[in-house]
Amino acid sequence: MIARVESKLKMRKGKNMSQLHQVNDDLLHADDGRRMEREYGMTPNGNPLDGRWVLRSIKGDLVDFDQYRYDLAERNGLRFNY
Repeated sequence: MIARVESKLKMRKGKNMSQLHQVNDDLLHADDGRRMEREYGMTPNGNPLDGRWVLRSIKGDLVDFDQYRYDLAERNGLRFNY
């Protein structure tokens, strides 16, 4: 538990954070292969995404989603390069 908290604190200080590069208005790619984009499909629970920002792993698995891209990025250790 303590190691997990220390890891999150390091991410917030800017260490070990992957950078996001904007491809277009609705798509960003991270240095580590993840991608963040607006989607209009359904969540795993069957609720509509309605244009929310979705973070996907290198394999394309849904990792997290949020209405706000900055909150999604911060929560997952990503920072914008602009």
